[in-house]
Amino acid sequence: MNKRFIVFLSSRKSWTLPYIIFSAIFVIIPLFLIVVYAFTDDSGHLTLANFQKFFEHPEAINTFVYSIGIAIITTLVCILLGYPAAWILSNSKLNRYSQTGYGMPNCVAYAYGRVYEMNGKAPKITHGNAGEWWSINKQGGYYKYGSKPKVGAVVVWSNHVAVVEQIHKNGSITISESHYGGTYFDTKTVTDYTYHYGQTFYGFIYTYQGSAKKKSKPKQYTAAKTAVTAPEEQEQVFRMLEIDDSKAATQEIVQNDKLLQASAASHSTKKADTEKRAAAQKAAMQTAEKSAAA
Repeated sequence: MNKRFIVFLSSRKSWTLPYIIFSAIFVIIPLFLIVVYAFTDDSGHLTLANFQKFFEHPEAINTFVYSIGIAIITTLVCILLGYPAAWILSNSKLNRYSQTGYGMPNCVAYAYGRVYEMNGKAPKITHGNAGEWWSINKQGGYYKYGSKPKVGAVVVWSNHVAVVEQIHKNGSITISESHYGGTYFDTKTVTDYTYHYGQTFYGFIYTYQGSAKKKSKPKQYTAAKTAVTAPEEQEQVFRMLEIDDSKAATQEIVQNDKLLQASAASHSTKKADTEKRAAAQKAAMQTAEKSAAA
């Protein structure tokens, strides 16, 4: 129950419900009643007589014109005050989601801000589109990267980025992301993270730089000798949601493409050696059979 509640509070979509209720009570319903009263008489029948009375009444016309004037002045004042304030915030270091030059909602701006939020300092990747983050990180040597998910990592496709928030026991991962022209922030759980609407999967950039925490094993005593076990290091995880520590702690991280290539080359060499030995054994057996037959 607590886990569901935490997930509910962590989702931006959950906070839209109070806004919808407020809008319905104080905006939508009042506007609907105004329209109903404008086109009906005291008996509830449809009529346009209300508009005729309105335009024939001088005080009503004056009130209408005065209201329009107040609305125009208010709009201009809001623009004069709001736009400079928005520009200052968007270019300020306090606004972590706009430092890349992309306005929200945007997947790159969100990923940049989420990494900033987790690490408490500006990310090293400061430019580029979504698909360019992978090559920019590799060329700059900013963060380790690989093909395995890790909590706090940025997952990169050819035209989209997201942040890994949780790794589940069944291998699926929960990511947070933003969408250009869509939602500012949402989370979803995916089983096949290599697929994203036909885009090419590049891998994970391990941007989260949380320090490791230590968990000591209990002391073990024997009659002959007293021994204390060494502390066991566990991986620190970022707790936006309820995260499975045991799974996150055992995630195998591929440091870079060189290790991947070296591992693949080693595997190919072992496979070739095994095939050569099998072929030699087969040839020896055939030679022995021929000798026996002769």
